[in-house]
Amino acid sequence: MKSQGQEIKVLGTSFNVRNRPNEDLAETTLISGAVSLRFNNDSVPVRLNPNEQITYSKSNQSIRKDTVVAHEYIAWATEKMTFDNDRFTDVISYLEDKYQLQIICPEEIADTLYLTLVVRNETKEEIFKEIARISHLQYSIHNDTVYFDFPENTDCQTLQHSL
Repeated sequence: MKSQGQEIKVLGTSFNVRNRPNEDLAETTLISGAVSLRFNNDSVPVRLNPNEQITYSKSNQSIRKDTVVAHEYIAWATEKMTFDNDRFTDVISYLEDKYQLQIICPEEIADTLYLTLVVRNETKEEIFKEIARISHLQYSIHNDTVYFDFPENTDCQTLQHSL
C-alpha cells in the first residue's frame, strides 16, 4: 500500500493510517500483527510491533517511532471515542472526520483548551452544545461549518484563565 511518500507492507495485521493531504504529519499505528514501512523509497524498512506508531513528517521527511495505546487510535471506527484532557485541536480533528464538516476556532483557544469527554452517537448539535457548556465557549453552525469562539463581551484573558 502506498500513501503519500510512504510504502506500507502488511504482514497479517490490523493497523490504522491517518494521512490527510492538508496535514504535514502522517501516522501509522499498529494494533496487532506486524507492518513494515518504507519512506520515499528508502532501502531500510521500519518494522512496527503492536502498540507502536510511526509519525512521518512530509515536509522534512523525518520519522518518529513511539509506543502508544493503539486502540485509542482506532476508536473512530467504533461507536465511542474518549478524550482525556486532550487538546481541543485534537478533538476538533476527530469531530471534523466524524461529522464531515469544518470547525473554525481561534488558535489561542484550540491550542490551549483541554477537554475530557466521551463522544458516542450524539448528533453534531448535541456534541457541540456539550462542548460549549463545558468549555464556556459559544458556537454556531452554518451549513457544514461550525464556529467556536469566546462569548461576546467576555474578557478573553479571564475566560482562558478559568479554563
